[in-house]
Amino acid sequence: MSSPTKQKHLPPPKFYSLKRFLCLLTTFTTLLLLLLQFHSLPSSSWPLSSSSSSSHHHLNAAARAMLRDSVTFLPLKDLRFADTPMSGHTWFMSSMNDTFDDGEAEYLHFPSKASAGRVLCLVARDVSDGAKNSYALAWPEALPRGATLYPGLAFVSDTYYDYANLFHGLVAVAPFAAWHQRRRCVVPARWVLFHRGELRTEMGPWVHTLAETAIGRAAIEGFEGAGGGPACFEEAVVFRHSMGVMSRERAEEVIDVMRCRARAHCNVENTEGAFGNSKRFSIRITLLLRTGARSFKNESAVVAIFKAECRKVDGCSVKVERPDNLTFCDQVKLLSETDILVSSHGAQMTNMIFMNKNSSIMEFFPNGWKELAGEGQYVYQWVANWSAMRHRGSWYDPETTPCMTGNGRETQCSSYKSHQIGHDEAYFTQWAARVLRETKEYKLAAAATAANSEHSLCFLAILITLLFIQFQALWLPSVPTMLFALRLPFFDTRGHDNATMELNRTRSMLRDSVTFLPLKDLRFANHPTSGHTWFMSSMNDTVEPGEAEYLHFPSEASSGRVLCLSAHDDSDGSKNSYALAWLEALPRGATLLPGLTFVSDTYYDYSNLWHGLSAVLPFAAWHQWSKCAVPARWVLFHWGELRRTMGRWVRSVVEAAIGNVVIETFDGSDGASQGPACFEEAVVFRHNKGAMSRERDEEVFDMMRCKARAYCKVGEAAVGDPKAAVRTTLLLRSGARSFKNESAVIAVFERECRKVDGCRITVARPDNLTFCDQVKLLSKTDVLVSPHGAQITNMFFMDKDSSIMEFYPKGWKELAGAGQYVFRWMAEWAGMRHQGSWWEPYSGELCPSQTDKLQCFFSYKDLQIGHDEAYFARWASRVLGEVKERKTAVVAAETRGDSDSCQCG
Repeated sequence: MSSPTKQKHLPPPKFYSLKRFLCLLTTFTTLLLLLLQFHSLPSSSWPLSSSSSSSHHHLNAAARAMLRDSVTFLPLKDLRFADTPMSGHTWFMSSMNDTFDDGEAEYLHFPSKASAGRVLCLVARDVSDGAKNSYALAWPEALPRGATLYPGLAFVSDTYYDYANLFHGLVAVAPFAAWHQRRRCVVPARWVLFHRGELRTEMGPWVHTLAETAIGRAAIEGFEGAGGGPACFEEAVVFRHSMGVMSRERAEEVIDVMRCRARAHCNVENTEGAFGNSKRFSIRITLLLRTGARSFKNESAVVAIFKAECRKVDGCSVKVERPDNLTFCDQVKLLSETDILVSSHGAQMTNMIFMNKNSSIMEFFPNGWKELAGEGQYVYQWVANWSAMRHRGSWYDPETTPCMTGNGRETQCSSYKSHQIGHDEAYFTQWAARVLRETKEYKLAAAATAANSEHSLCFLAILITLLFIQFQALWLPSVPTMLFALRLPFFDTRGHDNATMELNRTRSMLRDSVTFLPLKDLRFANHPTSGHTWFMSSMNDTVEPGEAEYLHFPSEASSGRVLCLSAHDDSDGSKNSYALAWLEALPRGATLLPGLTFVSDTYYDYSNLWHGLSAVLPFAAWHQWSKCAVPARWVLFHWGELRRTMGRWVRSVVEAAIGNVVIETFDGSDGASQGPACFEEAVVFRHNKGAMSRERDEEVFDMMRCKARAYCKVGEAAVGDPKAAVRTTLLLRSGARSFKNESAVIAVFERECRKVDGCRITVARPDNLTFCDQVKLLSKTDVLVSPHGAQITNMFFMDKDSSIMEFYPKGWKELAGAGQYVFRWMAEWAGMRHQGSWWEPYSGELCPSQTDKLQCFFSYKDLQIGHDEAYFARWASRVLGEVKERKTAVVAAETRGDSDSCQCG
């Protein structure tokens, strides 16, 4: 038996002369094809070149302006998909459908048939919130105002992870390397990098070098030269799924080229075969060790095991290295000379792609990973599979230190992630011996049939690529010509009048430019009613002195475009959408609904009297100053969710004040299909009364009072003589916020009423009253006495200057917030006198077991209300006396709404 220092070496196989011959033959053929290729390539590589640019000027200035106004920017990161950010289209550019080519990662390409010939534009400078960055598609002839056109090809990447980690960087770059490989080795003019829609302006050094060796110079765009406006790209390719659905075979091809080019970049000689770049048989083991997190607790013991087993195998050698000390090329060279990689789980294992195919990997994990880490622990098994390596299994440290929560249960505890790794000498010895034996058997068998070198394979890959390119150039239309035909499909002048052709082309381009946005924009979920609100958030309100802010379509503000809605969802407003479109070019499948449409969005509802009145009040104002225009339909939303009904009281108010109410349900009953519905004219209010002035409020309530009385046929006989009495109505509630002792409260007011000449008491409950009953009752009321609740909304049917007395359960004053004052606000808007409130006193501790003020309030919200006989008597006496005095003093004044109040215009 020979000693380790006198090992017997196998002679190298006799195929070196054949290898040189193949290499020379391949090189000669490649050069010949390159000459042919240069001769056959089209003179123009892009439709924006001079040969085709004259076609762009066929658009007249008006058409170009319309197309420019149609450009709509959407958030790069769509928060509607925050729970499933990597599913489907992902949350990055969520409106776009990927293109799928067999075996390739899914991608987006601009301009292309899928984009209707439009280019990609970005406004993307935010590095901390991808929802604040945006994208749009635009026609090259009509870029958005202030845009900069960036020439050449842009590679646009979005990753859920980052560009610093080796593995995450590899899977982000690989699809671009595949694109580069199959597209005539095209090199991008720039890279645009995003992480969850947030702009990134650098890659990690290893990832950047890999991209440059595999593809070419990687210039990362920071948009410093865009002047603050949109950046549009002459051509752009977007990958947002990393390697996505790329097939294993295609992944292997791509990594083959990446390996070949990385070795060429780093001047690494051929290392393949049983003999590497020497004439001696070798099995080369590399222990690539980590420092700190996931390092071995006893490195020397682990190294000793592998060295001991290595000494038992002819030609075996061991290297021990740390990636921290190695440059990119150091790592390429090291792994190119490695047959067995031994390493703990970590980014450094990504370097396996530089090893010869069929090399082996042995991976090690700390305790807790197998049980808690999820599928991410298998990423290097995936890399080995993609790159045709042999993953020889993993060892998980069995030592367990349970991570406990307060209730004693195990949890996915992050403390395991960076633990050090123990070792098992017996297992490691057996494992190392088996992998060494199998590697030796494989290399000897491969040596007997090897007939090529790494360089020859590299040249062969180039040769195959060029053959494909030559075939494409000779037999297929050039790609740019095809793109041009797709991008401008309206220039086939055969049989068409030029003017008609141009009109049709413009109409089609405008139709393709219609972009739908979510009605409810989740970016503003934390402040949904501020600014533009989260409803139609891209639209700027029109503000006129004294009026509620509104949107009007078509108008100058909408550049003459009409409003279109695709809105059938009644539970998630972010699934409903809106767009603006030119009347001459509505979106495909759309139905145009004639006449005026009132579109409302409220943060509350259309059933409650107060909330419903607040929502319809600005529409009544619009109706009043637009010569009593009556809408053909109403479209109702709550948080962007479609609503198909109004409460009966609210509907009656609207019918009385504005006219017949038809609520649009988009069920096709009015001829609308399930496609988008567009409106000949639409008015949108989304702030309720918003900025409406106090004077304007009063004018609108005057009209609504007048029209409600007319609607309910409340005449002089019904109202009676308002100067002859102090008419007091106790409008009492049942259940929530009712008085605990109604009879006692009624008795107090009856007693005080008897002291005032002409005073009379009416006790009523709104539950038993129709809308017109309530109008009639309040029309002959001077003093309204009622607990806080929606029924007080009826106050505006009273004559102006009438009085309101309001009552609350205990806890409201301390917990209810500003909402408890809504009827004070309403009294002021409607020209009434709010005579104050009484809050039942409470001296105990409020919700001692709760810290949430709102939850605490809900404990008090619907309590019954007590009474204070002495206070109520003094308060009633003062109010009734003031009303009597005031009415006596203004005998000649008319306090009820007269016929003029009902007029519009």
